[in-house]
Amino acid sequence: MKSQRFLKFYQSESEKYHGLRYGGLYGKLFKTLHHEALSGFLVQADNSEPILEIACGTGHTTGLLVKEGFDVIACDLTPGMMQRVSEQTGDQHEKVSFVRMDAFKLPFPDACVSTVVSTRFLHLFPADEQELIITEMYRVLKPGGVVLVDFDSWVHRWCWALPFALYNLLRYQRLAPYSIYNRIGRTITMASRVGFSDIKVDGIGGAQLLLPALISGSTALKVGRMHRRSVLRLIADQFMVCGKKY
Repeated sequence: MKSQRFLKFYQSESEKYHGLRYGGLYGKLFKTLHHEALSGFLVQADNSEPILEIACGTGHTTGLLVKEGFDVIACDLTPGMMQRVSEQTGDQHEKVSFVRMDAFKLPFPDACVSTVVSTRFLHLFPADEQELIITEMYRVLKPGGVVLVDFDSWVHRWCWALPFALYNLLRYQRLAPYSIYNRIGRTITMASRVGFSDIKVDGIGGAQLLLPALISGSTALKVGRMHRRSVLRLIADQFMVCGKKY
């Protein structure tokens, strides 16, 4: 069963996951750009109500939400991941409540939250299962509510196919980890089909930022910010989708 496979993998990865994803040169750059994109969209969120975060992982996004002044309902399948969130939020842990859940059947009633956020998660699922999860997000949102989700980019993956293959051979002893890559246009169509409107997309990061990062961190950030909404978002590492339920 896929959920059990993910549970086993991420439970074993929980202690080292954060450092591997965000500890290196590119990881730190990506984290900054990812948080900037999130913050830009969060101005649309209602901060008088908790945000529902689906697949909180080790708290990369949870920590930002707390800093932005939100209470968070942090959900994950993996107890080890939620433990890392508790450690990362430190003395603000009271702003976070935890729920263990399966994203295909959220344990919440219809129209109960104003904002749903899910990051670095949907790349684990093929398009039909992504749509099922996004439909669940739509169900629990109140009218006027906002969804924020991100996806790995198909264009970026194939632009860097050889380096990715080498990395995955070293990291996972196989050509690729389990990951699905999305096209922006098809993803917008999927979100629209579920019922979301006023859809906006930001590009985030990209392996091409490593060269300027080696020269100057500030230069790499400037170039990275150009990937947000210019044509460069097509070659970004990920893209973030913001939609509203009307």
